[in-house]
Amino acid sequence: MKASILATIAVCTLSVLKVSAQSNTLQTVQQFVVGPQPDGWSFDFQVSRFLPTTNTDQLVEVALTLAVHSDYPQFTATASQDNSVANWDVTETVTVKNLRFTADDGCDDDQDSTAVKELEIGTELTGSSSPLASGASQVVPGGGIDAVQPTVILTNADDLVRFTGDPNNSPKSINIKMANKQARTLMFKPGNGTFTPARKDYHPNTSATLTINYYTSTTANAVTVESGYDTNATYLILPAAGKYSCSTH
Repeated sequence: MKASILATIAVCTLSVLKVSAQSNTLQTVQQFVVGPQPDGWSFDFQVSRFLPTTNTDQLVEVALTLAVHSDYPQFTATASQDNSVANWDVTETVTVKNLRFTADDGCDDDQDSTAVKELEIGTELTGSSSPLASGASQVVPGGGIDAVQPTVILTNADDLVRFTGDPNNSPKSINIKMANKQARTLMFKPGNGTFTPARKDYHPNTSATLTINYYTSTTANAVTVESGYDTNATYLILPAAGKYSCSTH
């Protein structure tokens, strides 16, 4: 009878030892916001790479979203001859590139073939006036325009490696370049006329928000994971015009 009881205890003990921590998928959201800026602009900055908390952590997905907002000022088109038609086409295009890392851990220029264009989206103000008599004007109200690129989902290993580093021997940040390119066409056709303000003085303002989501399979809790990103954030290179935030849940 005693031998049987001891055997039962041994089996129970072995069963307890087989229990292991369960992995959860945690989402870490990094966001970088550039406030309204006129004309063409560009900013180099950094976000954190995937930072494993334990040696079993695995990055399973990266989701990227780019949202832009452009404020187009009002302008006036005035014809200088009969039957003149004003035409306008103004675009604001924001691009996000993942730059090559350099040994000095700085943000390098993207004039190289290894810079990966991750995202690109823009806004456009376009239209034509009715035929105008000489000296007649038409006011174009302008206004705010929003654009959001559909979320880009990355799960392929070749894509995920761009956001992953060796925690023992690699940089813990990614060099990003966000740039806005502006194109403006203001003209009369057929006929002729003027625009107020003139094309060279027409300055829309564009802001942009880059959101990067890391989905990590981990046995750690959200507080532990986030503490690593919070510590790393103190070393990130960020421009004065930008605002960075990070949260894990």
